[in-house]
Amino acid sequence: MELVVAITYHIWLARNVHTFHDKDIPDQKVIMNAYSRIQDFQTAKKVNQDDENLKTNSEGASKAWKKPVNARVKANSDANLAID
Repeated sequence: MELVVAITYHIWLARNVHTFHDKDIPDQKVIMNAYSRIQDFQTAKKVNQDDENLKTNSEGASKAWKKPVNARVKANSDANLAID
């Protein structure tokens, strides 16, 4: 699916270059650009996934919810109550 999307996107880009700049991009270059974009995306995704795995392994269960001790109540909120 990534390949279809990348090729379609690069065909569209080549069409825009032809329409607005009157330049032709060879079909082979369009396909190679699409493959290059996919490889870049997959590399970035793998690096990001590796970083997430390192964070998960180093932090472990420290981010897991724990029941409050000594009858304390812990309330979390992401709301901003400031009045402008």
